[in-house]
Amino acid sequence: MEHLGYIFETPKKDNYTGDWSPVELTFDEQENFHTATSKLIKTFKHPDGDGKCTVIDDGDGQKYLLDITHVTFDSSANSLKVFPVDCRKTK
Repeated sequence: MEHLGYIFETPKKDNYTGDWSPVELTFDEQENFHTATSKLIKTFKHPDGDGKCTVIDDGDGQKYLLDITHVTFDSSANSLKVFPVDCRKTK
């Protein structure tokens, strides 16, 4: 399981649809963006990849485990948007 980075908004679940909102990760440096991108590719493409990753809320330090199915990349803004199907707090 890979740690991707820090988020600035707590993951939220839509009470009406039951879907999790996308989680956006933004990186100050391009190298950190590339590292997170390679971790995501490993999460999806590695034979032992399980689609799970962790993120930490920058505001309160809470760690979240995300089970993701899709990711979008914005290389000009050094940001990733992950689309979880499940999210839970971890220690």
